[in-house]
Amino acid sequence: VSHAMLTWAAGTNILIQNCRVNNSWGDGMNINNDPSYNNPTGTPSSHITVTNNFSRGNGDDAIALNSSNNNAADMTFCTYTHNTGVASWWANEMGIYGGVGDIIAYNLLQDSVKRNGMDCGTFGSGGSGGDMIGALVMGNKVVRGGSYGYGFRMPAFMFGGGGAQN
Repeated sequence: VSHAMLTWAAGTNILIQNCRVNNSWGDGMNINNDPSYNNPTGTPSSHITVTNNFSRGNGDDAIALNSSNNNAADMTFCTYTHNTGVASWWANEMGIYGGVGDIIAYNLLQDSVKRNGMDCGTFGSGGSGGDMIGALVMGNKVVRGGSYGYGFRMPAFMFGGGGAQN
């Protein structure tokens, strides 16, 4: 996919693998159950596996799990492994926003321009999304992560909530 955003809105027992997303204007991949994304009832999403995908040069997060809308049920038991995010120019290489029982492992995240290599926790400053509950985050690698881009001081890894440091 090029110059478009790959978005999945709801489902159970889903496998997303071996995809390549380049130069999207928004997120490269945004897997969510937000009612505003073609999921008007906020159907819960669970057991979603996102593995061996590549996302480069995106205008928001390269790869996101977005269980962040307070009007939808939490996403549960999502697994993100062996993905690569490179040179997102507006947000994080990987954003894991909320969810219950997530496994985030062995991802390569590099060359952050504005934000973090990886941001795990609540979406946005001020608690605009659901909390992350019970995640396993291990074996991920951030290369040239974090940023001073656009005047922000962002770490390579951010856990919890919160916004940019000026």
